[in-house]
Amino acid sequence: MRGRHAVRRRGAALHECPVAPPPVAFAGGCDEFVRAAQEQLGPRLRPSTTTRGIEPEGAGFRVEVADETAEPVRADAVTLATPIDQTATLLAGFDPALFDLVERLERTPRAFVFFGAAAVDCAALQGYGIVPTETVDSPLVEAIHCSRVFPNRCPSGGFLIRCELAGLAPDTDDAAVGSTALDELAAWTDWRAEPTFTHVHRFTTIDRDAAWVETRTRIRALAARLDGLTIV
Repeated sequence: MRGRHAVRRRGAALHECPVAPPPVAFAGGCDEFVRAAQEQLGPRLRPSTTTRGIEPEGAGFRVEVADETAEPVRADAVTLATPIDQTATLLAGFDPALFDLVERLERTPRAFVFFGAAAVDCAALQGYGIVPTETVDSPLVEAIHCSRVFPNRCPSGGFLIRCELAGLAPDTDDAAVGSTALDELAAWTDWRAEPTFTHVHRFTTIDRDAAWVETRTRIRALAARLDGLTIV
């Protein structure tokens, strides 16, 4: 992949900086990794299977899956690499206080705004992308030049940019979100190209407040107490 350096906006200037650790990406995104895992794990890999809960069973774990026709999975060890609310829900059988904590977790709306443009108009957008320093007051959290990270994800002659926006009002429509991202990107980079397309993807992040801290502390306590449980 390309894009071994990034840029930070400090004040009104952009400063190049290394990306640490160096970013690693497959040319075709995650598809190659999934195919390789399927070949090695065979039927042990269950794509699109949702875990409903985890319970103790002997010295190991009983993993309940959402598909009612599927048998529970007996495991000696479990590794969870899931968002904190999902992890807490799955482990609530070991610590019932997690049920209430999941309900108390606050969520903040965010959005990814993707811009497509001609590569010839984006020559100035170098490296991995741009992030602001703490002193920059901007709803734009970061801008990633996806064409330099996932080169096969963009048609030849095209350029793809992903902007992440925070601090959005819940009733902000997609047109306003896209306009804000475009204005901020122009302020950061002096980029004035006209995007050939704009796509807004909305999501939420969990606030790192007191409920988040308690949830995280309880999850870590379970991982320390239960042999075979690993939290990533």
